[in-house]
Amino acid sequence: MDEAKKILPDVISAIDTAAKKKLVHENNAAHKKSRIQRAINAGPPKKENNKSAPKKAAKKPERVKEVEVWEEKVKSVEESISAEVSADKESKES
Repeated sequence: MDEAKKILPDVISAIDTAAKKKLVHENNAAHKKSRIQRAINAGPPKKENNKSAPKKAAKKPERVKEVEVWEEKVKSVEESISAEVSADKESKES
């Protein structure tokens, strides 16, 4: 979770940039930022001390999966934004 907290400002910045460029709606961006922050602030799920229950295979909590999915989406948005910016710079230089 420490790594997630470290990249949170970059993720939020990328979402804001996507909203500013109208790639996602402003309300959608706000919703995404809120869900990511809630998932990070909630931390890992609490362990139960029920020793009689059979052990299950370790699964990633849904919140962690969701954060990973959003990180991937943010990376793709950042890549598309940087591609647009570089294309704009090249067209202005020509």
